[in-house]
Amino acid sequence: MSPRRPKLATAPLPAYNLGNIQTGPARTDSATNGNDAMSKYLDNVKQYVENPNEVAVEALVGHLGLALHNRDASVVAANDPGELDSVRSGYCSKTLDLTPEQTDAAMATVLEKMKGDTAKCRVTFYYLLAQESDTMNRLAG
Repeated sequence: MSPRRPKLATAPLPAYNLGNIQTGPARTDSATNGNDAMSKYLDNVKQYVENPNEVAVEALVGHLGLALHNRDASVVAANDPGELDSVRSGYCSKTLDLTPEQTDAAMATVLEKMKGDTAKCRVTFYYLLAQESDTMNRLAG
């Protein structure tokens, strides 16, 4: 019989503030629930779209899942060519089924819209890409 391993102490994961969006581990108090997190992403999308498709926002939040809990993964680094290539080859090509030309046009428009936002929320960025490329139906069915 092998000896029991001691339990390792774990530090809580950090939380990051992206304007009105709190990322990091989910809080367990009664004031925070899934709808509250969803409403934060929806509010961020509303900065750019007057009446966003809530089903599409919810689908994006579900699609991105745990990535939204990590600061680096929850934002799009628009000044990093590698990050933009990843969005092109992943989300735009596979999820939205865009051609390279459609992707470049949609990305240019979204980057221009969000140029004043230093921490570009990935949910909002992806939502705007779908809107600009007229492929919202791929998110909201």
